[in-house]
Amino acid sequence: MVQEDFEEVYKNIRLKAVSMLRWVHTFFRNARFVVRIDDDVTMPYTKLFPVINRTRQKYKNFILGNRKAGWEPHRYKGSKYYLPEEEFPDPVLPPFALGGMLAYPTSTVSLLYQAALRVKPIWLDDIYITGICAPKVGVPVLYDPIFNFKHKP
Repeated sequence: MVQEDFEEVYKNIRLKAVSMLRWVHTFFRNARFVVRIDDDVTMPYTKLFPVINRTRQKYKNFILGNRKAGWEPHRYKGSKYYLPEEEFPDPVLPPFALGGMLAYPTSTVSLLYQAALRVKPIWLDDIYITGICAPKVGVPVLYDPIFNFKHKP
């Protein structure tokens, strides 16, 4: 269990994601890769590792996930994912991976953590980490069908 000093509310989801990056960067550097999975997501573990190993043959650093592109920010204040123009003025979000299930080498985690220390934040962690920070450090976000996850009921 990792404990941090911020309020446990949904709007602090970016802080949770950056805390995970910091923890892995600080204490888990000997691992080859990290798989981040929400507790309500199911996945076929036996298929995951061959996908990661195949990707590692082509890329030193990468993010594997359910990549999305061309999405517009939610501007309706009642939306769970409301992103005000003051926080993110662009009319289209950068390509990003949905955060329910992601995989990346530990070296990528360190790059993302370093980027998160200097890149202007937005509160939505998926978009911030994989869509804004990753390109700043040259990390591609890659899609594989295994990351088409479903949340458990």
